[in-house]
Order: sequence, then structure tokens, then C-alpha cells
Amino acid sequence: MATLEFILLVSAAVLVSAILDELIPRISMPLIQIGLGVVIALLSWNPISLDISPDIFLLLFIAPLLYYEAKKTDRTALWRHLRSVLSLAIGLVVAIMLIVGFSLHLLIPSIPLAAAFALGAALGPTDAVAVSSMKSEVKLTRRENALLNGECLLNDASGVVAFQFAIAATVTGFYSVESAVLDFAIEFFGGIALGVAVAIILHLIQQKVRDLGLESLTFFSLLDVITPFLVYMASDALHVSGILGVVACGLLVSGFADRRIGPAVSRLNIHQDNVWKVISFVLNGIVFVILGLELPLAFTTSWQQPYINNSVLIGLVLAITVALVLVRFLWLVIADRLHKNPVTGKRSRLTLKRVLSCIALTIGGPKGAVTLSIILSIPYTIASGEEFPDRDVLIFVASGVILCTLVLANFVLPLVSPTPKKSEVAIEFEERADLRIQILRNVIQRLTSEQREGNANATRAVIAMYNDRIQRIISATDDISDKEVEALQRSLKVEIIRHQERYITHLLDIEKVEPSTAYRLGRRLAQQEQILTHHRSAWWTIRGILRRVGITWRSIVSLARQALPGVDESEKDAAIRELRIMVERETIRYLEHKIASGESKYPPELLGEVVAERMNVMNALIRTRPTIEYMAQTMDDTDDVMRKGYLFELDEIQELYERDEISRGLMKLLRENVYLMQLDLENRL
Repeated sequence: MATLEFILLVSAAVLVSAILDELIPRISMPLIQIGLGVVIALLSWNPISLDISPDIFLLLFIAPLLYYEAKKTDRTALWRHLRSVLSLAIGLVVAIMLIVGFSLHLLIPSIPLAAAFALGAALGPTDAVAVSSMKSEVKLTRRENALLNGECLLNDASGVVAFQFAIAATVTGFYSVESAVLDFAIEFFGGIALGVAVAIILHLIQQKVRDLGLESLTFFSLLDVITPFLVYMASDALHVSGILGVVACGLLVSGFADRRIGPAVSRLNIHQDNVWKVISFVLNGIVFVILGLELPLAFTTSWQQPYINNSVLIGLVLAITVALVLVRFLWLVIADRLHKNPVTGKRSRLTLKRVLSCIALTIGGPKGAVTLSIILSIPYTIASGEEFPDRDVLIFVASGVILCTLVLANFVLPLVSPTPKKSEVAIEFEERADLRIQILRNVIQRLTSEQREGNANATRAVIAMYNDRIQRIISATDDISDKEVEALQRSLKVEIIRHQERYITHLLDIEKVEPSTAYRLGRRLAQQEQILTHHRSAWWTIRGILRRVGITWRSIVSLARQALPGVDESEKDAAIRELRIMVERETIRYLEHKIASGESKYPPELLGEVVAERMNVMNALIRTRPTIEYMAQTMDDTDDVMRKGYLFELDEIQELYERDEISRGLMKLLRENVYLMQLDLENRL
């Protein structure tokens, strides 16, 4: 039960972080999630500590995250900048491991050199997800993005492998350069070979399933989700690098996916991408919340160490952070200076723009989920049964460095690479909200004009969806104040009441309703109108005077007849209900005619909203229960009407473009939005 409560608590924190990310745009989501974890830890009655096997931690978090990163990596850009990426992913990781290891061991001799190397290896990998999740949306060049993404993908593997060797040396107390090189080669190339083999096998399985005529989204998506876990577990069983196996498998699976063409394959790719986005968000969120949960305990435990001064701990975190930033910056400057232009074959000059790019790449590589996952996988004991030396101190330093680098990336990176200015199309999209609303209103009018008795309910449901889209645009632009909306709603209600009064009078004239029943309902309408307008309806008063004698006489006769013994009160209520049904049906017809004509002073979305309300009232009066067949047919009709609405929307966009009322860029953007909705509709079928 405690494990289940922990999972639910962390999941709830991740869910809340998605909301806070929208409310606090200047703070990146990883920092929000860390803060939520700290709050949970501080408010918890009992200290929260994560007791999980290192292998399980790597399997649950590192493997799927790296697999997804490998799948979505731009392989062309990765290959183009492979030399620079390998320099950062391997050379820089080794440099950081050595510098941090020797520095930490020199400052705190009680920490073994191998354990210090383990911390340096854990601090080698960067977390590009932390940067991409920032709402500041920093502007990075294509080369900067390629370097960060490629480095993030490959240095995770090199960092994990180096960390595992350092931990093994610390646990066993034995270290041999020859055996380490041999083991590294076996793990490195063995992991890559296993990942390639698994990717080929999976590709053959998928082809065989497709040859049988099966295109199950569930099967292919589930197979893709469990792939990183299978690769990692197989690698662990064969004693090769599971991290490199997962990366190689992801890259090759992505390559196979690029060669598949067809509507079913496209639908599968979209579905898998959406699934992995959710999984990646949840896993990253859980890791950062866990970091927040671990911080108070790590800080408290390390804070209480008698042989380490607290100020020394803080200074250690800051010193290692500064060292990491300087080493990374110098490495990038030297690599950039040695880089040759592929066109001219000459080395680029170190200009101010190049220096700023190096600063952006330096700060844009914060430590995050991977570093935390690695450092939390430090075992509690070594081979002799003793506690792992200074485990809490290592976790404290790593956590502090993660926080410092995230804060730098959150607040300093936007200054170096400011938020890109909105494109002209984006500005036009926001400024022309009136045209977007007019397009949707025209679609509503066209759908209403083509409404038939057989698809009336489906058409009204689709119109309600268009009304919701209009309301969202209005809410985003705030073009209409709440008072103006209330005034329009009140005016429309009064107009509806007056039309209903006219209709009741018409029914009286043609003797379709009992005078007493008409009088009772008419009196209710008059009272409603008086409340809305604060005065009695002039129309009702004049018409009442002219027809007073006839209506009064007929009402007296009707009331007298109903007052005779044997007349049931339920018959009176039934008569009122039948009249109300007739009035509501006429009101719906009246409003839909106003929508179709396009000549009403009321916006179509307001009329459509009232139509939906009147439909609910009429259905409640009729009290009919639709059958399953009827509901299924209505859903099919709704899909057909939605298709028609999207076609009308495309027509309206094209007409605006042909009349030069919108630019070509905005036309393409609006059409792309409609295409996405069409694709979503077809995917749901």
C-alpha cells in the first residue's frame, strides 16, 4: 500500500506541474517539479526515501528515455556533426570525469578516487529535455540544436558506462587498466551489436505481421513501448552495455520507420509519437519530483556529517558547478576553433557570434534526469559489506549541481539566446481573430442551411463544437466584454419570448390549443419578459386588449369545463407540456432560420448555444430514451457532418485568400489546422 501511495503521490505532482507550467511561464517545468517534490517531502509526516535497486532504476527510467531520444534524433544532422558530437559525448565526458574526480578527492580525501570518478561520470551527461521544456523558448541555431541533441543522446551512454566501471572499482576495490579497456570494448561493441540485432528482428516481425494483413495500432505501439526494456534486460543477461544497446536499437528502428510509406504507417507513427511523448513527460517528471523528494533527506544527512563543514559542502557544489561550466566552455571554444567549414575547408574565425554560440551550448547543457538517475543508482554497500563511502555526500553534490545548472539554463540562457520574435504569420494569426471567427460563423450558417430532418441532431452537435471554437477565440482575444455578452443574451431571450407569444396567439387563432392552456403559458412568458425588461411587454398588452373579450370568454368556458367533476389535473399538466413542446420546436426552427439567413444581429455561436439549450429542454419534456441503434446512427451522422464542415471551412479560407484578405502564409497555417482536425477525425474511425 505504501508503494502504491508513493506512486500516486508522485504522479499527482507530475500532473500538477503541467498546470503550474502554464501559470508560471518563466520557470522551467523541471524546476517546478523539483519544487513540488521538496514541498511533498517537507509536508510528509515520515521521511521519504527511495529504496530501489540501481539496475531497476536504470531499466525503468534511463532505458525508455534514451530509446525515445534515439528515435526522434535527426540522424542526418547527427551524421553531419558526428565528429563534434563524439568530441562532446566521449571526450568531454572523460575530461569532466577526470577533473571532477581528482578535484573532489583532493578536497575531501575520505572519498575514494574511484567514487569521485563515479560522481564525475554522473555529471558528464546533459539533459536537453530540461532546456526544451522551458517556456522561454530560447532561440538556438540548427547546428546548436544538432550538437545538443546528439551529445545528449550519446553522452548518456558514455557517462553510464564510465559510471558503472567507477562503481565496480569502488565496490570491489580492484581496478586494472587492461581489463577495463577489454571490458569496455566488449560492453561497447557488444551493446551496439545487440541493439542492431534486436532492431532487425523487430523489423522482420512487423513486416511479417503486415504481410498477414494486420494493422493493429495497439500491437505495434505496445511492441515499441516494451522494446527498450527487452533490449536492456537482454543486454544485462549477456553482460554488454544495455544503454548502448537501447540507443543503437532506437536509431535503427527510426531508420526503418523512415522507409515505410502509407496511410496506415503514417497513422501508426503519429500514434506512437503521441504515446512516447506522454511516457517521456511522465518519466522525466517522476525523476525530477524524486529529486525534489531526495533533496531534503540528502541535505539533512550530509548537513549532519561531523567531519564536513556545511559551508564546505555549499562551496563544493558551487566550485564543481563553476568547474563544469568552465571546462565545457573551453572545450567548446577549442572544438569550434578546430572545426573546418565543410564548404571552404577552412577553420572558422573566433568571432563574437561564435563565442556567444559556445556560451549558449555551455549553459544549454544542464544536468537533469539522467544524472539524477545515475547518481541515485549508487549501491548502499560495497563487497566487504560496509557502507558505500560518502554516498550521501555524492548525492548531495550531484543534486546541488543539477539545481545550479538548471537555474543557469532557466535564467541565463534566454539572455544569451533571446526568445525568437514572432513570425509575420503568427502575428497575423493573432491579429486576424475576427476573420477566424467569421470563417467559423460562415461554416455554421452553411451547415444550418443544409440541415435536414434526418441529420438535425448531428448538425446541431457539430454546430455546438464550432461554437466552442468561437468562444475559445473570443476568450483568447477578449474582443467582447462580459457586459456586452450579457446584454446580447438578455436581448435574445426577450426576442425569443416575444416570438413565442406570437406563436401562441397564432395557435389560438387557428384553434390548435385550448385558450386556458395558452393563457397559462402566456402568463408565464409575460412574467419572464417583465423580469428581463423591467416593464410589461407593450406588444402583449396591446394584443391582449384587442383580443381580450374573445380570449377571456373562451378561457372562462374552457376553465369551467375543466373544473367539472371528473377532469384530472394531470390532463392540464399534459396539455401544458404538449404546448411547451410545440413552442420549443417552433423556437428551434425560428433560431435555426436566423442562423441560416445570416441576417441576425446576434452572432451564430450565441444562437447555436441557445438552440442547444432549447433542444435539451424539449428532450426533457418529451422524455424519450434513444436506442443503441439510434445513438450509433447519430454518431455516424455527426462524423459525416464534421467532414462537411471541414470542407466548408477550407472553402471559406480559400475564398478569403482569393479576395486578398489574408496572406498566403496565414492561408497555409489555417489550412494545416483543418488538415490536422481532419486527420484526427479519420484516426478516430
